Amino acid sequence: MQRVHQSTYSLEFQKLSEAKLKISTLCDVPQAYTSLTVKFEEVLPNRGNKVVKVIANIIARPEPGRPNYVLIENVTVPCNGKGRVDYSGRAYGQVHLKDMRTVSVSGNSDKPNPMNCRISAK
Repeated sequence: MQRVHQSTYSLEFQKLSEAKLKISTLCDVPQAYTSLTVKFEEVLPNRGNKVVKVIANIIARPEPGRPNYVLIENVTVPCNGKGRVDYSGRAYGQVHLKDMRTVSVSGNSDKPNPMNCRISAK
């Protein structure tokens, strides 16, 4: 999972301020699909985190020619508020394998990433 970052594509081409995550799953056997829930979290000064956005039921399939790898791009949320904020990301869910097995997965972004774009908690 990449660090939460501001989408330069959205800003440049769509005039939208968005926080973005990119997530991948890699297995040693072919995948049917990956299903995840993703949380964007604000890192608070007291070392705690506050969930500001949850995106559930993200489903992605492997591309032809890469059956063991799923890339989930463009997981975005608007961030129109002002002020510098540190964000991190969490994802959890399941990888559904072609052989009918299901494997639970989870991951966190490496380090919090400071951004000049605040996600409104709604």
